[in-house]
Amino acid sequence: AWADRTVLSSDFLGQFEPAVVTSSLTRPGPIVIAGSAHSAMSALRTILKRREELDQRYLGRQVYVTQRSSARLYYESIEIARREQIAGREHKFDSNSICPETGVVHRDTGLRGESKSLFEDLWNGDIDGVSLVRLESLSGAHEYFDEASLIIQSLGYVGRSPVMRQRNGVVYREPTSVDRFPATNDGRAHLANGEVSEMLSILRLD
Repeated sequence: AWADRTVLSSDFLGQFEPAVVTSSLTRPGPIVIAGSAHSAMSALRTILKRREELDQRYLGRQVYVTQRSSARLYYESIEIARREQIAGREHKFDSNSICPETGVVHRDTGLRGESKSLFEDLWNGDIDGVSLVRLESLSGAHEYFDEASLIIQSLGYVGRSPVMRQRNGVVYREPTSVDRFPATNDGRAHLANGEVSEMLSILRLD
């Protein structure tokens, strides 16, 4: 029902404006960002930048950031998380949220830096014309999506690996490969010639 006005966040954030964005912003109605994690905050920052640049298509247009689950915020330690977490604003950390190596809370999934500050401002209601909306079910999304001129689907980032070559030019891994990077148990890369690299480490996120 909303395909003609929906764009992936990765496309919205790209170098060139997708045609669906150009056409959608000719219509009245709010912009809806579906999601509240990393790519959603990047999309919101882009919209706010367009406002600062006085892009008339964004000025005065309401923005809704919708979420079905609480955002995760990054904290450098358990102590800081206990002191600064706010009930209802974010996902409450547990033992599975803590990096066993560093003690960091929500190391990879948590919003940090500018994105964290932006989300905190959003939750506090400090951004003019932008509202955070908690959806308890998909049926509740109709109220916002039906009225939207543009929907930015922000379901997270997808890694885009480059062509990886060894020094002799032999391709180590193509960007289209669905295979895992071959590596030893301690993370050293297995090269195409069967050697183990001391210069390239592979991080597993299982």
